[in-house]
Amino acid sequence: SIFDCEQVYDYHGDFHFANIVFNRDTSQYKLVDLRPDFNNSEGWGDMYYDLGKMYAGCEVQFSKIKNLDKENFKKLLVETSSGEYSLTEHKSSELIKFKKFFEKWIKSNNLDLKRVKLIAGLVLCKIASLHEENQGDFLFLNGRRVLDEAIKI
Repeated sequence: SIFDCEQVYDYHGDFHFANIVFNRDTSQYKLVDLRPDFNNSEGWGDMYYDLGKMYAGCEVQFSKIKNLDKENFKKLLVETSSGEYSLTEHKSSELIKFKKFFEKWIKSNNLDLKRVKLIAGLVLCKIASLHEENQGDFLFLNGRRVLDEAIKI
């Protein structure tokens, strides 16, 4: 089940796009801003937390919502005929392609996509409170959407 204990792994702790640097001269990627510990245990942690954090970045293109004002926030929400709201697509085609690649990679490595999505949804809901009102609302609504999708898997 999803609550079974998992083996711990080397981990980053804050694995998202802003913490990946590409060196054009060497064609190598480097991870920056590693967390020093996970629950006071240095060098290891929950691999699924890292994967979930990266997946959250596939669900919300942070660079596009960074300066989201109230007027533009309303453009991202579409009211349905039943009076509910849905979120419009805001991600670049490159991010959409990466998300598909990442999901395929997760599955091909026999990892649990549902668990990754659940953690991503929780991450988005959690970080919503760290942002301004419009960005926070957008993150929270996307977090709920990702959780709803994960539960259906």
